[in-house]
This record gives sequence, C-alpha cells and structure tokens, in this order.
Amino acid sequence: MQLHMVPFTRFKIPEDTSVKNLLWTILISQLGCSGPPVPGEETGTDPIEDTDPWPDTPSTWSQPISIVSNGRVLAPGDTLSQASAPAGIDASQTYLLTLTNRSDAPLSFGNDPSMWMDAPGYSWLDTPPTSLAPNESGRLAIAFNPLIATESDTFGATLQIPNEDIDQVLHLEAVVPKPLRIVLVGNHGYTLISDTYGASFDIETFPVDTSSPETTLGVVWGDGHFVRYSRSGGWSSDAVYAYSSDGETWSPATVSDGGWAFSCTYGFDQFLCARGYGAQITRSDSGTVFIHESGNYVPTFILAVVATETQLIGVGREGMIATSEGFTEFETYTSESTRGEYPAISYADGTLVAVGGGRSGGYTISTSSNGGLDWTHQQWNGGTHDGLQNIVHANGRWLVQGSSGTLPRMMRSADGLNWEDLSDLGLSETYTLLGSHNGWMFGYRDDGLYRTTDGLTWTQVHSFTTEHRPLFFAAEQWVSP
Repeated sequence: MQLHMVPFTRFKIPEDTSVKNLLWTILISQLGCSGPPVPGEETGTDPIEDTDPWPDTPSTWSQPISIVSNGRVLAPGDTLSQASAPAGIDASQTYLLTLTNRSDAPLSFGNDPSMWMDAPGYSWLDTPPTSLAPNESGRLAIAFNPLIATESDTFGATLQIPNEDIDQVLHLEAVVPKPLRIVLVGNHGYTLISDTYGASFDIETFPVDTSSPETTLGVVWGDGHFVRYSRSGGWSSDAVYAYSSDGETWSPATVSDGGWAFSCTYGFDQFLCARGYGAQITRSDSGTVFIHESGNYVPTFILAVVATETQLIGVGREGMIATSEGFTEFETYTSESTRGEYPAISYADGTLVAVGGGRSGGYTISTSSNGGLDWTHQQWNGGTHDGLQNIVHANGRWLVQGSSGTLPRMMRSADGLNWEDLSDLGLSETYTLLGSHNGWMFGYRDDGLYRTTDGLTWTQVHSFTTEHRPLFFAAEQWVSP
C-alpha cells in the first residue's frame, strides 16, 4: 500500500461519541489503522501544548481575573506543586503563569511586588504587571531556589492579587528532596558520611575486624547508589565490589575471579573500570554484577579513568592516555614515558586535565579542550620522585596536590593551562585532596578532614584517628531536568 501524506489541519474532535467514531472510521479507511486508540493507550503522537491564555473552560466562569498555567485554568485557591532541586543546591525552578483581565474595566495592582507574594526561597524573575486593560494578559514569572533548605521539606507561598476588588489567591508549593549525600571510605569497611555538604560528618562506621587483607581502592556513585571497589589481598588477588543505596549498608556484588580495578567511574548509564596490566575494562549496568571485558591490550597500567559526554578517557603509567568509545576496550592510546605516570584526571566545563610526573623527576600537567583529541603538556623539573597525585574541580577552578621537597605542592588554575603556586599566595600547609562537591573541595592532613572553596582558606570539619581514616570520596549527583 502506498501512503500519501496530506497537509494536516488541527481541529477539535466533537464530544459526541457517534461523530467521533465516524471520524475515526474515515481515518482508518484512509490510513489503514487498526482502530481508534484505547483510552490511556500510547498513540505515538506528541501532545500539542495549548498556550491560549483562555483554553476550554466552563462557561459559568465569573472571576474578573483568569490565571493559566501550562494550558490549564487555575481555580481560586488551587495549589501549584513542583519538585525542586535537592536541599542546599543553588538551582532554581520556575512557575510561569498567564494573568488575564476578564472584566470590562482596567485593573490596577500597584508597583510593589511584595504585595503579590513574600515567602522564603521565592523570588520574581520578572516584575509583575502594575495594571491590565480589559482582555489584556501579563506574565507572572516566579522562581524558587532550594539553597535555603538544609533538609527535605515543603516550602509554600501564597500568591495574592493586590487589588481590593479581587478576592482570589493561588498557592505555590516547592517539594524539596534531601541534601545530596557525601560518602568517604577507607580500609576494612570504614565509612564517613555527611548530609550537609561536608559542614559536618554525623555518620561514622568503624570496622570490627581489621585482620582482613582486603584493600579498598575507591568508591564511585551512579544509578542511585554507591559502588566500592577493592582487592581481596595482594597484587595478584581477586577483585571485590560492593554496592549500597545509602553508603551505610553494603552488599557484595558479583564479579569473576581476578582483575581488580585501579579506577572506576560512572558514565553512559554504567560503571566503567580499568583493571590490571593491559588496561582492560570491567563494567556493570547496575553495580550489582560486574563483567570483565577482554578487548584491546594496552601495554601498561591505566591508573585513573573519567567519562566525558562521548567517551571514556584513561591515563596511567608511561605517560599513557587512552580512549574508549565502545566501553568494552580502549580502542586508541598514546604514551610518552618522559611525562612519567598519571595517577589522576578530571573533567569539567569541557576541559580534561590529567596530572602526574613522579618517575620523570617533576610535575606533569596535560590539558585538552576538545575531548582528548589534542593535548597541551606542561612539565616542571624537580626531584626524582616529585609529582602530582590528585586533582579536584569546583567553582570554576582546578586544584592540584602533589609531593616535592623543592617545588610547589599545591597549585590552582581557572583554565587548566595557567597555574599559580598557592604557597606564593600564603598557603603554608599541604592537604591530600579527596574530592569536591557542591562548591566545596575536601582534603585531609594529619588527623583532620578539611574543606575549602578556593584552595587557600581551609576549615576543619572532622577529626579521625591515625588507624582509621577516609581514603576515597564519592557523592550523590543531581542533573537538572
């Protein structure tokens, strides 16, 4: 059957059932369809949003003002409820309303926006109209920001039309989820948890049995839960994975023998890890079962991995930089031994920054602004074992930390290319960097955990013992819908 496409004119199907069925019969005969859609069944067509400020409504409407949201007329006293970003996150949601004067006379509202609404967390995106002529419409644009919230809560606001002749109110409601959780882990099941973005750490779990040879290698968050990865003993031991929805209660994941991971990340709806000499990939769709892939062989160790929007990037020994687009193997790689080894890499704001050195006798920083296609390499000479070990990103800048007896141990950069020595700016201590979240960067020194927003001013947020301390960092993430 040849299908002829004809111009389509939008029309409203009458409410009369017999007429509606007749129209469906005509469409069926012309298009070969099997019948009208069952109520509630997906028809395969996208809904057309009605932006008319006065859509279909009962003819008995008698209010001088109509308020429309997303094509729906709101009755006096209605509540508009929306879910916001998690508590403490600086991300606004909007309420867009169309206000129309349905009376025969002009309506005046004054010029004080607080007379319309005044509630914590709510603000005006646009100044509300000061008046409306008959049949004139105006927009109300209101924002709610959950930055003021410290826990899961519901924030309400009453929208009152500031005109003495109009007795009409509307209620706004923002449902705020709990803060994003930070989980730090150490050996033998040690955990340290914060629900305040690191202002305090109120959950700390100490291991009961420290005799196990299991060594924790890292932790990552994705798909609604945390995954901790370890090795069961020495260099040739098996991989151990565990998963948890809250970072408190952990369950063992299923994985084949051998092949413990040097580094894991979450991207492309899966957990991706690099394991062993040869840098083969171990992956999991759910974090409960891990599969050892056996793809392309990379002639060294990949020590750190990160996901961009299009590929997995791995860096490691011998100045190795490898890429994977299929996520079952690293298809391409380049190396330069004079760059030493890369133990860490970060990706933010479209820029990749890998740090290392060490075996080359100095610092190495490699930067790419085009997804890893091209790299700019910088090296600073130093002692035999001088090098950078960690990098984090927050507030539009990178912070790196390393070890050296003669050169800067901590530096920061806004673009990944130009770096400043923090000791020149007054920093006299070195902090071992762990991670970053919601504008804060975290590190430890001696027996204390600290956080900072700029790398210069550090505040202690927790104390721990020498025996049990956090070694790795992960945090829940939120993506704006």
